[in-house]
Amino acid sequence: MTDTTDILARAPFNLAPDDIAWVRRTLASLSTADRIGQLMLYATFGDDPGAVRSLMATRPGGIHRFMGPDLAKGLEATRIALEESAIPPLVSGDLEGGPMSFPFMMPVPNQMALAACDDPALTERVAGMLAAEARLLGFNWSFTPVVDINARHLSAAVGTRSFGSGVDAVEAHAIAYVHGLQAGGVAASVKHWPGDGYDDRDQHLLTSINVLPFDEWEAKSGRIFRSTIHAGVLTVMAAHIALPSWQRRMGGTDNDRWTFEPSTLSHRLTTDLLRGHLGFNGLVVSDATPMAGLTGWVDRATAVPLAIMSGCDIFLFPTEGVDVRLMEEGLRDGRLTEARLEEACLRILGLKAALGLHRKPVSERIATLEEARDALAAQGVPLERIETSATADIRYDGVDAHLTVPFGPAERMRATFEAQHRARFGFVSEGKRLIAETLSVEAVGVAKRREAALDGAHATATPLPLKQTRARMGGRDCDAPVYGREALAHGALIEGPAIVVEANATTVVEPGWRALIDAKRNLILERARSEEHTSELQSLRHLVCRLLLEKK
Repeated sequence: MTDTTDILARAPFNLAPDDIAWVRRTLASLSTADRIGQLMLYATFGDDPGAVRSLMATRPGGIHRFMGPDLAKGLEATRIALEESAIPPLVSGDLEGGPMSFPFMMPVPNQMALAACDDPALTERVAGMLAAEARLLGFNWSFTPVVDINARHLSAAVGTRSFGSGVDAVEAHAIAYVHGLQAGGVAASVKHWPGDGYDDRDQHLLTSINVLPFDEWEAKSGRIFRSTIHAGVLTVMAAHIALPSWQRRMGGTDNDRWTFEPSTLSHRLTTDLLRGHLGFNGLVVSDATPMAGLTGWVDRATAVPLAIMSGCDIFLFPTEGVDVRLMEEGLRDGRLTEARLEEACLRILGLKAALGLHRKPVSERIATLEEARDALAAQGVPLERIETSATADIRYDGVDAHLTVPFGPAERMRATFEAQHRARFGFVSEGKRLIAETLSVEAVGVAKRREAALDGAHATATPLPLKQTRARMGGRDCDAPVYGREALAHGALIEGPAIVVEANATTVVEPGWRALIDAKRNLILERARSEEHTSELQSLRHLVCRLLLEKK
């Protein structure tokens, strides 16, 4: 049996005796099928609760969330995953910043922009803020930082995701990023082992190659991985990348196919080099297994058990209903051993214990919708800066009956109301004043229907604003005037909270934001420059931009 105390008490797990005891008890309680389930980390695209329930019914070790644009639906889908798991699941994401940011999280620069600031302390703070937001959303693991060296500018999989081409900069910022994430309660994962950036080809399409001679690899990619390991990184992502120089040291020649095997399927790279030579004791996750860098090397029936037997502990993005069966077949015929299966499960449970997941109820592992809105709004995230439709309930002055029409310019609302009134009641009251009583706004990402009374607003040709007594934004009730889009001239400035309506859309301007009408009559939203609404993360973003300008 695997020496659990030796593995779990050492870095990077550093588990206390009670935590080690939980891992042992849990591991002993798992059937073979459950242990295989723990190896699987499925991708969830969007926020379909039925799809999430279907995946969690297979009792996987975790899921990777590609959340949709709706905060409420995204939280609910993740909550289902947490609530329906007897063993706390790992919930991973790609917190890389740049275009990888979720729409309701504060966008931050990509890694190359952070490195251009030349301030690792800033990088650590940004990573810490990302971790704080991610934990609100139920995440506990990020497949970051990217520690590849951008040596070849045509490298398709690296680019601005990297901290750059200089080893010193990549090393310093990678360590800072790891510290920031893990201090914030989110496990980091350095990628892409054994190092990308030296091949113009993309491992999404084929197995790529790190061509460095081994001594040079040791001084570059190897140095960065070794430094982040010493810094305590909890996980490493093994990629579909070959390192022939190490394989030649292991006796391979260029005539041996295995000299060019991807690290995900290479015991020599993932176990001998990463664990043996560099001393990594944490968890190894494979890169995405549908990528052609893996599937183009061997058939899937071979690859599934081989990835675990070679040293990966988690099989990323398995095919539902297929790969569990292939893993079981590999275990039955000896291509995957019981001892290796146990060791992989041990590290998976060890990671969960290192994150304290076994000690926390679901309520401490994910925020409620209101908590998330309040916290993200406090960080300056524009939760309800969403264009959508709105309707108004309109009646004749002195008449109780009302009709619902699309909210927009006053003349259009009157025409629509009169057409509906004539169709329903057979007449209209020429010249009689109309009262718009209720504005209802329904926006993507907002769980409830927004309703607010319009105090004495007249559906006439008079220009807006219409006065709104109450509106709900960022989880708070507040006063919010209503402005008609067509009545706003070039240069108009609207301070939030406010609502801007037009024929087929509504824009919610949150507190701390303002809407501007530019020369082309575009509606532009921007953060109001007010100390009252400037959060720590906003300050970081401003600092990043300032430092980048100073570098030019």
